[in-house]
Amino acid sequence: MDRKMEISALVLAGGRGERMGKEKLFLSVDSTLLVERVLRALHPFAGEILLSVALRQVPSALGTLSDIMSAYGIRLVEDRVAGRGPLEGIASGLAEAKFRWSFVCACDMPFLSPDVIRTLWNRGDHRASVILPRIGGYLEPLHAFYSSEALSAARRLLDRGERKISALYDELAVSIVEEETFAGLYGFRRSFYNVNLQKDLSVLCSSR
Repeated sequence: MDRKMEISALVLAGGRGERMGKEKLFLSVDSTLLVERVLRALHPFAGEILLSVALRQVPSALGTLSDIMSAYGIRLVEDRVAGRGPLEGIASGLAEAKFRWSFVCACDMPFLSPDVIRTLWNRGDHRASVILPRIGGYLEPLHAFYSSEALSAARRLLDRGERKISALYDELAVSIVEEETFAGLYGFRRSFYNVNLQKDLSVLCSSR
């Protein structure tokens, strides 16, 4: 992907990282923030990048990430309501996105592959409202494309107290791209890897 696509990239970073013991937005390896690796992967092809954070994170984010945000032209998006998880992050991001389609991922996915993302986009059915990969028998909601049509459904679910992203898939037309679609891409599974525990950071260290 050597040219910008007419899509937004929405990076979710509002979680508290309770299993990690530290907010993932500020995790680093060898003085490089994990989120910067994510942004570097997205920058070459995304028409814009949005970073979704919780209100409590805004002061620290504006300080710690100011240089990165400037370098990549990132807009900060705040969750409208605190404590409602990634579904709230998706809704808040879609409400601010410039383009109809947004690629949604998490800030702790350091091996995002532009080739995998492009394949997902090209092989998905754009008549649907969500384009979603299924890897190892499981859907990957935070490595997926969501259209602007998903916003109203997400808001309805949140207003009913629902926090699971998967609840969206009962409300919308979903295009599922199966694992076999990516089989020709070397190491494609790494694109879906995310860091949940301190020990997971060792994978990053060994990949240098």
